[in-house]
Amino acid sequence: MKIGLLEDDQTLSYGVKRFLIQEGYEVSLFFSLQEALNSDFDLDMYLVDISLPDGLGYDFVSELRKHTLSPVIYLSARDNEHDIITGFDTGADDYITKPFSLNEL
Repeated sequence: MKIGLLEDDQTLSYGVKRFLIQEGYEVSLFFSLQEALNSDFDLDMYLVDISLPDGLGYDFVSELRKHTLSPVIYLSARDNEHDIITGFDTGADDYITKPFSLNEL
């Protein structure tokens, strides 16, 4: 399974990537909204942060949904009800708040 991780925190990105590779997954990293939007939208699953340096993960998922129904999980420090509902309204399959354990992921 190929997973796309859209997360601007490089330390967190590399830690999650290392864990997922150990679990047998292939991982593609994206550090900005623009980088992710320029991808082919051809991965099996996406992990998406909401707050990015050049926009919102919501915008990526809205565009992603025009191309694929691949599962999406938001990984975000935004833990208020409005943000979580917006996450699901934009097409998320799940929403995990930071901090989270890798085993929870």
